[in-house]
Amino acid sequence: MRNAAHQLEWLNMFPEVLQLEDNARELLAKHARIVEAPVGTVGYREGESCGVYVLRLAGQSHVYKMSASGRDFTLPS
Repeated sequence: MRNAAHQLEWLNMFPEVLQLEDNARELLAKHARIVEAPVGTVGYREGESCGVYVLRLAGQSHVYKMSASGRDFTLPS
């Protein structure tokens, strides 16, 4: 079984998260999951509750909003 330090190696990609208090980092380590999201996976929808917080380790995210006329436009990153 991996030790706690090894499980948190991915946190080095997010310096702001490293600044969390020890107990917050421990909770993050306990509940975090690394998953692959195939192309086309929808992570969030406007107006729906957000049950998770996503930190992308690799790849790209396309964030867009649908206009009232039904057209979508990409939000700047």
